[in-house]
Amino acid sequence: SNDGVAGANGLPAGVFATWAGDVITISGTPGAAGTYNYSIPLTGGCGTINAIGTITVDALPTVSISESWSPIAENGGVSTITATLSASVSCDVTVSLGYTGTATGGGVDYTASASQIVIAAGSLIGSVTITGVDDALFEGDETVIVDITGVTNATESGVQQETVTITDDDASSAVLSVTTHGDEAGPVDMVYTVTLTPANSTGSAITFDFADLGTGSATSGIDYTAPGATISVSDGASTGTLTISVTDDALLEATETVSCAITNPSNASVSIGTGSATANITDNDAAPNVTLGVSSPIAEAAGTSLVTATLDAVSGLPVTVDLTYTDGTATLTDDYTV
Repeated sequence: SNDGVAGANGLPAGVFATWAGDVITISGTPGAAGTYNYSIPLTGGCGTINAIGTITVDALPTVSISESWSPIAENGGVSTITATLSASVSCDVTVSLGYTGTATGGGVDYTASASQIVIAAGSLIGSVTITGVDDALFEGDETVIVDITGVTNATESGVQQETVTITDDDASSAVLSVTTHGDEAGPVDMVYTVTLTPANSTGSAITFDFADLGTGSATSGIDYTAPGATISVSDGASTGTLTISVTDDALLEATETVSCAITNPSNASVSIGTGSATANITDNDAAPNVTLGVSSPIAEAAGTSLVTATLDAVSGLPVTVDLTYTDGTATLTDDYTV
């Protein structure tokens, strides 16, 4: 016997027979589909007889899900997730849903109308909605992945999954600036900074091509080290930097300049506002010392003396030496000219 009536045989697993008030009640939830022929022996004044019958247990219907529209707009776009049964049943079917993906629910990037779909008894479909929520973040397109996590009174048809893409409607603008100018004393390196407004919330770094325009007065490889080819802003950040090393040389020079630019952002929703910037390199070298020399003696009859100015170190700037002439025993214009 597998039930509440001694000797009952053939009932589906999970189904039981009970006796009360001369009535046999067969009830329960069958564990598997199939056709079951049962026999329940009854005894009394008329001897032993068998109550027999057949129970047919139909297989549970399968459920699948589909989405009505993707992508949807960030600003209130709606997609409907529909659960569909392969056949109707006489009881409610509950389909539990899980939401994952790069978008955040709960009213941050979207709202879901429910975490379960209830398909009413006798019906074939039920649905929930996903609605985009507008924000001011520059985050790129995001996804909502919908999975079936559980089903009551039906079974999932294989593995069901739908993806709804939320299209970002925000853009960002980039500006290149110099946040640290160079100085040969130290030396202090130059720092270029690219700033995104709004910040990068796309989930990945945004890179720009970075180039020395070659239009400054400083010389690459002599006054500074050639810069790298890219500058990037990490996810979650509003700025990225690139450092250019300054070379301390021994030349007296004026303040020199390095002009650089950014192009080709890796994200098409980024525009470039101010794309170039110029850094200064301040010199730290003292002026060289100058000495004078003359050739002497010279003949009175058209002899020539050469006055030579000599520096004790090479200068990167033109050097002008102002001269004055003081008569000794000779007199300017009478005895000599310059």
